[in-house]
Amino acid sequence: MDGELGADEDGPATRVVDVLVVDDDESARSSFAEVLRSAGLSVGEAGDGIEGLAYLMEVTARTIVLDVRMPNLDGPHFLDHLDDPPPVVLVTGAFYDDEVMARGSKVTWFLKKPVSPEELVTIVMRCLRRC
Repeated sequence: MDGELGADEDGPATRVVDVLVVDDDESARSSFAEVLRSAGLSVGEAGDGIEGLAYLMEVTARTIVLDVRMPNLDGPHFLDHLDDPPPVVLVTGAFYDDEVMARGSKVTWFLKKPVSPEELVTIVMRCLRRC
C-alpha cells in the first residue's frame, strides 16, 4: 500500500494516498495503478466496493477511480456509503444508466473504457487539483 502519514484530527496518524483505484478487474486495476504510479502518484487498490470501504476506514484517499459494475458492492452503491467523498472518477465499460446518473452529484468525472493512460492521468490530476 503506497501512501504517506498524515495527522488525523482525532489523534492517531492515518495514511494518505493520492488515488484509490476500486475495480474488480485485476488487469484494469493493476494497469490504472501502474499508470498513476508512473506519474508520481501514491496509489491504493481495492477489488470491489466492500474492499474499498474497508480501505477508506484506514487510509484517506485524495481522489477515487471507481468502476461501476463490480460484485459484492458496485460503484453506485459504494458512493451511497460516502457522505463527503473526495473527487471521484467513475469508469465503466457500458453506458451510464439511471442508477449511475442518480449519484452524479458525488461524481467529478465519467470515463468510458478503454481509457488511455494519458487521459487517466490528465483527469486524475485535474481531480487532485480540486482537493
